[in-house]
Amino acid sequence: MSRSPLVITVCALVSLLIAATPPVAAANLVANGDFERPDEQGGAAYWFTRGETNTAEAKLVAGGYQSPHCLMLEGHAEAILFGVYSLPVDIEARAGERMLATCYYRTYGQPQARISLIAFAQDFQPLQWQTPPVQIEAQPIPPSNNWSLLSWHFEPVAGARQVIVVVRIRGTGRLYLDKLALRPYPDDLSVQIQAAGILYELPHKRRADLQITNRSDHERQIQVEAIATDERGRGTRAHRQATIAAQGQGLLSLPYRFALDRPHTLQIILTDRDSGEIYEHQQVDVPGLIKAHFRRPAFRGTLLSSIPTAQVEIVGRINAIQSLARRTKLSAQIADFGLTATEDNGAIDRPAADSFVIQFSTANMISGDYVVSLRAKVEGSRLEHELKLPLRVLPATSSEVGYDTDNQLWVGGQPVLPRGLYNVMDPEDLERIAVPGFNFALAPAQRASYALAEKANELGLGLVISTPVLSSNEDNILGPDRWDNLQEKFGTDPSLLGWYMLSRPDQKAVAPEMMAGLYDRLRQDSPRHPVLLALSSPSLLKFYTDSADIIVAWSLPVPDCPLTAVAQVIQAAQQAVGGRKPVWAAIQATGPGWYQDADRDTTGAGRAPSPAELRAMTYLALIHGAKGLIYYAYELPSYPGTQEFHLPADAPQLWEAFGPLNHQLQWLAPVILRGERHLLPPAADGALHLGSWEYNGGLYVAAVNTSDRTLLSHFELPSAADKPLQVLFENRQLPSSPDGTFQDSFAPHEVHIYAVQ
Repeated sequence: MSRSPLVITVCALVSLLIAATPPVAAANLVANGDFERPDEQGGAAYWFTRGETNTAEAKLVAGGYQSPHCLMLEGHAEAILFGVYSLPVDIEARAGERMLATCYYRTYGQPQARISLIAFAQDFQPLQWQTPPVQIEAQPIPPSNNWSLLSWHFEPVAGARQVIVVVRIRGTGRLYLDKLALRPYPDDLSVQIQAAGILYELPHKRRADLQITNRSDHERQIQVEAIATDERGRGTRAHRQATIAAQGQGLLSLPYRFALDRPHTLQIILTDRDSGEIYEHQQVDVPGLIKAHFRRPAFRGTLLSSIPTAQVEIVGRINAIQSLARRTKLSAQIADFGLTATEDNGAIDRPAADSFVIQFSTANMISGDYVVSLRAKVEGSRLEHELKLPLRVLPATSSEVGYDTDNQLWVGGQPVLPRGLYNVMDPEDLERIAVPGFNFALAPAQRASYALAEKANELGLGLVISTPVLSSNEDNILGPDRWDNLQEKFGTDPSLLGWYMLSRPDQKAVAPEMMAGLYDRLRQDSPRHPVLLALSSPSLLKFYTDSADIIVAWSLPVPDCPLTAVAQVIQAAQQAVGGRKPVWAAIQATGPGWYQDADRDTTGAGRAPSPAELRAMTYLALIHGAKGLIYYAYELPSYPGTQEFHLPADAPQLWEAFGPLNHQLQWLAPVILRGERHLLPPAADGALHLGSWEYNGGLYVAAVNTSDRTLLSHFELPSAADKPLQVLFENRQLPSSPDGTFQDSFAPHEVHIYAVQ
């Protein structure tokens, strides 16, 4: 997994952990999360300070959120680095389970606060803050004069054993904290949202339909609250109290009023009325009466001449109960083309009462910026909602890159399977990476040059150019106008594949709004090239997916975590984008001994992956839906506490493995890109991951041993019954089976590729 040098350096300032095992409430895994138990110094028992205590302090004060006390962090100077952290929470027994983190807070002044969850694959106690983290998730704590609720659903990465809560401030002001909790999710009580903000009665009556579950053995008194807020901060609240039987389940509807033309955010909060504990806090986006997006063109609603697109296709839904949805009539228009779609002329299809598909022919469309206006009108009423979708038609150029509805990247009029390397600095490096079969390089902006682009064009390689802003300081994210200079320099170069923004903002507590602002600027300046964003937090990445065109799922598991961490982050990214954007994978090709401020052990705990692990992570990513691969890294510069890394020199066996691997991937590229992918049930107690692709009348199956032990495993392929399996790249086959059950052996981390024609 990713390890942040910045965070590790910060953590080195932390005081020693006091060995203690306090009693913990059954539901809340964080010791003294209500801050009602003081220590001898007036602080909170089982919480520890870190940082510059001469310019900041932490202490218990009166007046918590519906409680006697809370914890106050106060900063007396700017640019401080101060905070508190909890006792480690053991989560090894909860492997694969999600958790719900919640707290109430309020602020005074500008404390510039943030909260982090830091997970470790080792016991924290022996080395304390020298223990390498395997996961860091952070969120800024927004200013608030009143008590506010902050939460997120935390998904520990595979292999995590302990997690620590860290709260810090870096400015003058005060942060008040209360009722900080980390609990299993779902816990005794949970909510599943069946419908959010659905129109059920004219003119503006909406409701949230919720399924409530009580998993405990006794009756529970609950309160459910809905908070609806639009982008201008206008909103309304609704709540209901109920009793739910032991081991019971029931439906609950929360009605509220909100105008049909006002999209808004809806929060759902489930609280135990007796204890006040929060068991659920979900936040969903609610559209107006209709919601829609382009299925074609998939890339930004932009028609590129190099991606064949015969029709503009818009898919959407009507956010109303079935009876009102049936009364809703739809039309769409591109006024500048004189094109109109209605249900009567057959251009609008209604697969169900509350869903629709709209199609326009792209014939005779000329370049320019247009608007598709969608109108929905409820018959027998005055209610009408208009939604405008911008459509761009660009003239042909020699440099344009996008993706289609299958999330294939198109370069030069052809779909490609991207296979690249991070941090390729010089023209001669491009020559070296072309030999083992890479087809693109990610170059830091500081090293991007005309000579680099010229060499890339000569070799037929693509270039992705990374952000010139290396700081994670929110004030500097948009930075000087260096992006404009890069666009002017490389924007029309045939080698340019796209732009790469600040890496892993979800780990660094960079607000999603900041990344969205940079993305909006980049896509305006560079309309023909996608923007890539690497994200590593399974729990938080969904908040950033609107800030990029391609999501790079970042995971560096070796040697601390199982390889399945790669699949975990990719699956979270796939769920977040909902199939509407490509997900690529960042695959580890170096070790923490080079990029981590630790013991510089490059052979043991800091080793790079083995060739078998590299191949396993690659196919694991493809099985779980990755449409591109970026290996980290060709080169890493040194800084205090780390070593310089050069892949061919420092990991020669790994470097040699790339030639055969890229050769296989190039052969399989049409299958991976155009085949119909299916994730198959795992075998060998979950250690064997399997995926298949149906392509051109054949079946192709990849099987990955994610464990470090030898397996003799059975797996089922009913569609291959009575047919032998060809084992590709191994010159052997598995004999046919009448019921489609096959057996094969797997060395540690071994991959087999099978084909049935």
